[in-house]
Amino acid sequence: MAEVADSASATACFDSACGDGNLLTAVQKVVGGIACFGLDQDSAAIKRLRRSNPEWVLSRGDALQQRTWSRTRAGRLGGSCELAVINPPFSMGRWKGVEVKSASYTGRCSVAMAHILATLFRVCPETCVAIVPESLLHSELDANARSSLEFFYSMSIHGGLRSTTFAGARANAVIVRFGRQQRRATVAANSPGELPTVRANPRLVRGGLPVHEAELLAGGRPFVHSTDLLALARGESLDGLDLVRPIKRGGVIGDVVLLPRIGVPRREQLQAVRFARRVQLSDCVLALSFSSKAHAERWARRVRTEWRTLCRLYRGTGARYVTMRRLLTWVDALEKRV
Repeated sequence: MAEVADSASATACFDSACGDGNLLTAVQKVVGGIACFGLDQDSAAIKRLRRSNPEWVLSRGDALQQRTWSRTRAGRLGGSCELAVINPPFSMGRWKGVEVKSASYTGRCSVAMAHILATLFRVCPETCVAIVPESLLHSELDANARSSLEFFYSMSIHGGLRSTTFAGARANAVIVRFGRQQRRATVAANSPGELPTVRANPRLVRGGLPVHEAELLAGGRPFVHSTDLLALARGESLDGLDLVRPIKRGGVIGDVVLLPRIGVPRREQLQAVRFARRVQLSDCVLALSFSSKAHAERWARRVRTEWRTLCRLYRGTGARYVTMRRLLTWVDALEKRV
């Protein structure tokens, strides 16, 4: 675990496939006093870990299932972790890959890559150290996922493991360190909290709650769907919105400019909107979040001016949509000119 030595300031560590807890135990030895969070599908393994490490936050769940992140204690609290470690499943059995739908990647990839994507985009750690199959670095199956990942995380190799390292398996493996890229336009952490500190440039928040999974809840958060964007841009209140049970991903408060993720935006939708309370964005909505009304209004004017170039970001053979990567690149370029 020398690869985590430079994360000595981390206060919490997450393992989304913790098994018997060997990686979390190793991290505790290197980074003393760190809180540990873990997920695993094996209920017996979780029970054993709870007995031996009662102070850890552990939950049974599949990291590749969205409901795991919204319904388990470890999943809901995982966003507080600056460090992640993982030794994901290597074998795909008879499957040629798994389908992934995340904030920054939609497509097929290996099981191991799917677990890496889930960890990085659900937990959003500053650093992640992973033991992965060597094929993850080179295979055509994972090529698109690697390309998407590079925008958010740098990747460095810290040595290989022999094919006999793991009992009962013959697989070449490597230790990879992922470090979060520092970009002026970044994906927002979706944990509840205060309004962001003063800054002129936006952070990008993607909604995370599908309409068909929204649960009505008295006293819950107002639910913002793409069909609500025009009304909100016109200054209508939140009173007419459904109140839903919130999830970890896609909560936003303060001054924003809202965009549809699917369907080309209308120019009149691109207005500064202020949420005095935290709202829950649907998975069809994106928000550029700002630290002040003045910054949001300035950017809204700029985005309306650049509306035609914004529309060109929306592509697709069916319904047109925008990816996080395309939008972040556009925002980053636009920011340099603001």
